[in-house]
Amino acid sequence: MSAISRRAAGLAAVLLCAGVLAGCAAPASESAAGPTPEPESSAASTTLDANRREPIDPEYLTQLSVAAERAANYWQTVLDENAIRYITTRVGMSGVVDPADDEEAADLLDNTDAGSGTDYRTKIDDGEAFLVKVSFYVVYSPEADYGGPQYPDGTNSIYVFTPVDDARPCEAISGWYSTDSTAAIPELSDEARELNLNEWQHTMLVHQCRALAAAGITDFAAPADWTEEQTAYYLAARSRDYGPNLLGFTAEQANRLLTIDFTAEDDWSSNARFFAIDWPGTTATADDLPETPAYTWAYANNNGTITATGSVDGTPAVQYTFSIYNGSDLKWDARTVCTGGKSL
Repeated sequence: MSAISRRAAGLAAVLLCAGVLAGCAAPASESAAGPTPEPESSAASTTLDANRREPIDPEYLTQLSVAAERAANYWQTVLDENAIRYITTRVGMSGVVDPADDEEAADLLDNTDAGSGTDYRTKIDDGEAFLVKVSFYVVYSPEADYGGPQYPDGTNSIYVFTPVDDARPCEAISGWYSTDSTAAIPELSDEARELNLNEWQHTMLVHQCRALAAAGITDFAAPADWTEEQTAYYLAARSRDYGPNLLGFTAEQANRLLTIDFTAEDDWSSNARFFAIDWPGTTATADDLPETPAYTWAYANNNGTITATGSVDGTPAVQYTFSIYNGSDLKWDARTVCTGGKSL
């Protein structure tokens, strides 16, 4: 930071995040502000630092803005790559933080470096990188909620180590920070509204139909009607919505998955409803699934019963039915419960 004093740099970062100098990146979905023009007079620049008479280096201000934008785009990409876990992902404001002026950031860097043998603080102090705080909003998918996520949804923030050299990658170096105690409620899509479902229920409906179709299951009233192969295929297909390692194919995990999809019971965390405890499990994976038609789905709510009709080239081929469970105090466990299927 040879171009300006440490004090000026810190003050610039604070003013950037306040929007005074446009140095905070806009949300990743919006265009970022352009380079900040140089102040027209030295008198105007002295308001940034009463102890410094010359203007703050505009090139440095541009670096701050670019770093904030890079960090925001990086974190949006990370969220997008893990989209299976979320109904909603939205990156908000981001801004460069000076650890010399921010106790939380300083503690993070010092503890991380001491515990992991890294040198993030040194590189930031030497001007090789910036520390950017990125705020974001997420709502977990219901499947992720059943898996017990590590962090709360809603509004969070994270620190991103952002090298000045844009050929070097950004790196998230903290966990999520949250000061929002309000439970996140997913925005209601038009499709969910038309079916009189909330977004958790609509998400489950779409995922359940996709898994049933991928497993090649049509005519049944309950999972007990399936063949052993169909059961293995459904577990493999449906587990893709839970992400890696969230659900597997032990008896406990398979009972959990089928209890969620085929009952309105709240003992999904532990039961032996569908499989005995000594059930040997299955090793089927998504790669083993049969080739099935690419259905086009039409959904309808008939007096509280949801029908999902899958068509091929405009011809109805299969129909699944669902009841509606409005959830417990958890709210996110509101879901559709499959009650059967038939060929058309």
